[in-house]
Amino acid sequence: MTNIDALADERDSLRLEEREIIDQIRETRAKLAKMRTELQSIRKNRDELNETVRALKKDRDELRTAAKLGITTLKGLRKVSGRTFEGVRAEHEMAQLEWKIQTAPMGKEEEKQFMAKVKMLETKVGSYKRIQRLSQEVDRERNEADELHGRVQQLAETSQKHHEEILTLGEKFHELRQKLDDQEKRLGEVRGRAREATQKYF
Repeated sequence: MTNIDALADERDSLRLEEREIIDQIRETRAKLAKMRTELQSIRKNRDELNETVRALKKDRDELRTAAKLGITTLKGLRKVSGRTFEGVRAEHEMAQLEWKIQTAPMGKEEEKQFMAKVKMLETKVGSYKRIQRLSQEVDRERNEADELHGRVQQLAETSQKHHEEILTLGEKFHELRQKLDDQEKRLGEVRGRAREATQKYF
């Protein structure tokens, strides 16, 4: 084998190696592009989840604040109105008095006394019903706040999983980027050697 044949073989071998490296670079770039798209998608999902979590936390905190205010108001009303059973008794007593007024014959003075008693009982019953409504409202706000809290925790966990996935993919992306840099460096070296071999050949 002559020196020229050896140079021709070296040149052809380097050109073949160059094509192989170019194919590898194309493959690595395609993987990087795919991974970049995947990373962007996961980041977008995570950021949207975080926005939703922030909004839900705000709603939850507002409900909790409203419930606390309701509890404070309830305590004040209960001090004034007495216990719940007193309200129930007043409601029952008022219904009986109203029935008596409508059905039993009575004089003006007696009716006046009954009406005054009904009016007093109406105040108690009104206060009792207000307490009931407020109590139901507080319960509703607490339940909604608890439901929102559950959703916040669930979404936060999902967001954390996305974040961990981003970190893992980010590492893989960095490794691929490094691989591409190495392949491009190797391609430059092979091209340089191929040029030298071609010049020597000629």
